Amino acid sequence: MTEIDMDGNLFPFVQRFTLGDANTANQINLPPEARTATVRFIDNDGKLAFQTDSDNIFAHHIECAADTNNEFSLGDGIGAAHGIGKFYVASSIASTVCVVMVEG
Repeated sequence: MTEIDMDGNLFPFVQRFTLGDANTANQINLPPEARTATVRFIDNDGKLAFQTDSDNIFAHHIECAADTNNEFSLGDGIGAAHGIGKFYVASSIASTVCVVMVEG
């Protein structure tokens, strides 16, 4: 499984990368300071999950339409992220480009 580390020293921070094989999970590691994350899949639909089945995207995932921003909050409104330190992205189409932005 590929791991993408998001830098906690600079916000907003953006990573653009190409997913590997179809439905193979890529782990996005978040810094503890992160409060929101935005995920965008270029040209192909994608999948977002908070759990995996080994290297595969978990059966319970969110479908994300291509070329749309999918933003979610990691905080609870009082400045705590409740231990969300990673999430997973994949696509049923191999070599899909994914862009992730985190803000603190």
